[in-house]
Amino acid sequence: MDVQVRPADESELIDAIRGLTAAGTPAQVNGAGTKQRFGRPVNAAATLQLDGLTGIEAYAPDELTLTCGAGTSLATVESLLREHDQELAFEPPDLGPLYGEPAGGATIGGVLGCNLAGSRRVRAGGARDHFLGFRAVSGRGEAFKAGGHVVKNVSGYDLCKLLAGSFGTLAALSEVTVKVLPRAVRTGTLLLPGRSVDDAVGLLIAAWQSRLEPSGLGCVPPEIAPLLPPGLPADAGCIAAIRFEGPEGSVLDRITRMRERLGGASLQLGDAESRAVWKAITDAAPFADSASVQAERPLWRLSLPPAAAAGVIDRLVGRPGGVWLLDGGMLWFAPTGDASASAAVRAETERVGGAATLLRAPPSVRAAEGVFPRQSDGIERIAAAIRFGFDPAGVLNPGRMGA
Repeated sequence: MDVQVRPADESELIDAIRGLTAAGTPAQVNGAGTKQRFGRPVNAAATLQLDGLTGIEAYAPDELTLTCGAGTSLATVESLLREHDQELAFEPPDLGPLYGEPAGGATIGGVLGCNLAGSRRVRAGGARDHFLGFRAVSGRGEAFKAGGHVVKNVSGYDLCKLLAGSFGTLAALSEVTVKVLPRAVRTGTLLLPGRSVDDAVGLLIAAWQSRLEPSGLGCVPPEIAPLLPPGLPADAGCIAAIRFEGPEGSVLDRITRMRERLGGASLQLGDAESRAVWKAITDAAPFADSASVQAERPLWRLSLPPAAAAGVIDRLVGRPGGVWLLDGGMLWFAPTGDASASAAVRAETERVGGAATLLRAPPSVRAAEGVFPRQSDGIERIAAAIRFGFDPAGVLNPGRMGA
């Protein structure tokens, strides 16, 4: 990609896309470029760089909304929110290190465009559930907007949910509005040895079925136990991690009641340790080591029914083998098996009604095998029709989602 276009505002973005369309030049749409390798390789001759579309446009702490340029760094947004004891409740992960990129480089537009959410999604929902409005430019070079700057806005089509997770294939975001919420005063985590995978997942299911409202549920295998602070027995096996957030008294009370409900030995983490552990789980930090990144070791993200997770883990660890981490109903899995690993991962996931995404792999593998969950022919036709409606010339991230 020899041509790089970096618009400074929406007007320049319109001109840039119209120019690309007129010339028939397909472009890779980038924010900070931290997730360029998430998706199939893009068949592009230019780069449309959106990191110039920055700045906080409006922030109303009392109304719980924030509007900013899509190229604004996630770190800038989160820093501003912390000043007002608020946060993005969907807990966006920082996936840059998984691809060898520096931590803290993601943009808010990139997070929403990839629909990324962290461990709190079991309670707060995904990124698309907090995406209130936007301004964008389609592949036709036409500016349009949807949603609004208030939490209660239900007029028109909910295009926010369509663009969230579209990976820049429908339009280039220029401005976004998100819902924000008060930041938890206190965070606490209960760690329980589960011995086997089945035992640990059973503890997580029991915690979720309680009325104690955990905001994070994780299962950590012995292979990556150093992710957790010391204090558990050496033979703890798989460890169930259960997070609680809220006022200090409420957190301590719910941890006590959960310990009584589940029984057995346990370790309680305070606020700082708890936040560090869940940051590592949300970011899939154990899979960001330099050796894996340099070799582009395949990394899968599997969305699974909770009751099926233990069985899937057991079968995948038996064949093709690998390292895993369970975060709610999402399983991170790095296989170590032979060339049939991809087929085994997809087959196991689809067998239980889950969805498999190949988050990281060499370009040749991503091009040949695909990245995103397989869809029926009918769904693929609908998706293709939507892409054509927004981008008939196919200039925005062509091929990234498989089309």
